[in-house]
Amino acid sequence: MDPISKSNVIEDELVNIPGSKYAVPVFRWVPSIGITDIEFLNSSKLGEKYANNIFVGDIGAETNGYLFPS
Repeated sequence: MDPISKSNVIEDELVNIPGSKYAVPVFRWVPSIGITDIEFLNSSKLGEKYANNIFVGDIGAETNGYLFPS
């Protein structure tokens, strides 16, 4: 998702849940991917590089399904 400034939507048109507020995305993928799962690894079983990390899985045609560590 891009920042709202790159769309033809204004903040007042977004779904607003009481107590929520819009924030610019912290990161994004270019090209976009179809996120299918987000998991937190609360372990060091994959080594220190991935200890206590987040992993994002996709179903993107360009990646044939891939696991992205943060």
